[in-house]
Amino acid sequence: MLMVSIHTTKLLDRDLSNAATAQTRETAGPVLREIIDEGLRVAERCGRSANERDVHLGTVFPFLHLLEMLDGAEVCLGDSVVVPATVLLRAGFEALLTLEYVAREDSVRRGAAFVVVDVHDRIAEYDRLDDRTDRGKAFSANVSRDHAPFTIRLPAEIDLDVRRDSLRKVLAKRHLGEANQEYLRLSKSRRGRPKFYQLFGGPGDLEQLARYLGRSAQYDVFYRQWSRTSHAADLRRQLRPAEDGSAAVSVLRDPRDMVHVYGMAMSLGLAGIHAMLTRYRSGEIEGGVHAVWYKQKGSPNTPVANAPAGRWRKCVNSLHLEGTPPRRKV
Repeated sequence: MLMVSIHTTKLLDRDLSNAATAQTRETAGPVLREIIDEGLRVAERCGRSANERDVHLGTVFPFLHLLEMLDGAEVCLGDSVVVPATVLLRAGFEALLTLEYVAREDSVRRGAAFVVVDVHDRIAEYDRLDDRTDRGKAFSANVSRDHAPFTIRLPAEIDLDVRRDSLRKVLAKRHLGEANQEYLRLSKSRRGRPKFYQLFGGPGDLEQLARYLGRSAQYDVFYRQWSRTSHAADLRRQLRPAEDGSAAVSVLRDPRDMVHVYGMAMSLGLAGIHAMLTRYRSGEIEGGVHAVWYKQKGSPNTPVANAPAGRWRKCVNSLHLEGTPPRRKV
């Protein structure tokens, strides 16, 4: 049996972590922020171009979700908080898969599926708040038995019938009819509520969705590890062998993977931008506002002095100067 003795004052040294990552953060931080800012500008332009009624919600809002997660990751990385940033990237990766699936082809029908599933999920949430329903009665019982050290505050009293009727009117819209019928068909043939990408013969789960989009390796290598961290099942990251054969606990704010995490965040952001522009403003990719931005600030071929991407490339080449993160033997 492994006996672990942890001295907490040695597990977290904020100043040391920031000092160890200063060069990386000072170089990579502005790059990631620039990509996020460009993404927001692209979202505004594409939002004005979207004209498929509410089915474009399946592209615009996953893209905004991706940018929001990248913004949170940038804040974490800016203070050397690397591992929690990957939890945000996990959510961002899912948002990118949604965006790319809807934007790639059959966008109107897939966008309708996204809206229909969201509406059904909201109706289910209102059912949970209604103690007249079976779901509501079960939820009320769970609340009374919950061991939370605080009072669970439910939403202020609302007219649940009015809310649900309003959502059912959305489902009755003609352009959502086909997707709604497909949702009801799948719901009867399987346990649980279907995911939007499962409608119309789509991928059966997230792993299959990643494979369909050509991101299977990213799912296997990155998403699986990020999921283990999200579910507190990443002991292999937290406890590793030391050089002398003893066990070692990774320090908090371990900067080991900072370069990799910054790079993944940038990659997700640029991929999301490309998917949005391909769907709504493809002319900008080869010429126009985005092409100018990429040439000046985003291209790997841009001179180092003129572009964040160039400065990032220079930083990667000099990472050997930053040494390795400390560990605490146990």
